[in-house]
Amino acid sequence: MAGAIARDLVQKKGWSEEQVMVLSAGLAAVPGAPAAPEAVKAMEEQGLDLKEHRARSITPQLVEEADLILAMTRDHKRRLLAQFPQHRSKIYTLAEYAGEEDYVRLAKKAEELSALVEEKEQRFIASHREELDRLRQEYQDLCRRLSRVEQELASWEDRIRQESAAERQELARLDQELRERDIADPIGGTLEDYRQCSRELRSAIEKVLDKLSME
Repeated sequence: MAGAIARDLVQKKGWSEEQVMVLSAGLAAVPGAPAAPEAVKAMEEQGLDLKEHRARSITPQLVEEADLILAMTRDHKRRLLAQFPQHRSKIYTLAEYAGEEDYVRLAKKAEELSALVEEKEQRFIASHREELDRLRQEYQDLCRRLSRVEQELASWEDRIRQESAAERQELARLDQELRERDIADPIGGTLEDYRQCSRELRSAIEKVLDKLSME
């Protein structure tokens, strides 16, 4: 939607595509996917047509060739900066680049606070590095030990199954034979399933009544 709206506004300003080219790409887009029906409807209400829109993914080439990249959210901006740190100077959020005063103030405060968090955490890590390194090493040793134990346990469980393999096979055969004597629930089945169930019920109930009459 952002691309369609931007192209519409660029056109209304009388700018040519040579002056301002608008491209739209997504971080998690499925290439070739159409716009969501809700997006198509929302744009229709503004006189814009998204029916032919097809999604595309952001690529290093698109980032390289762009003069300006505007993200919808701060999370999108962070992900772009993580992938393309060398292009930091041209990546902004829409609200940020639009110069919304309150947004710029909040973003600056958040950036300063984020830097302070990083500084304090790194200082803490540095002052407790020996203990942290010891615990990490202990964790790795335990993981290796756990892996060995799991492998040994799996081997023993396999031996247990082998010990009773013949009996298990016979048990499976008996279980299958017993299941075949169950009266299957016909719910969700065809009319013939219900007919078959009724025949089996009748036969079984007759046997129950015969047994009761002999007691």
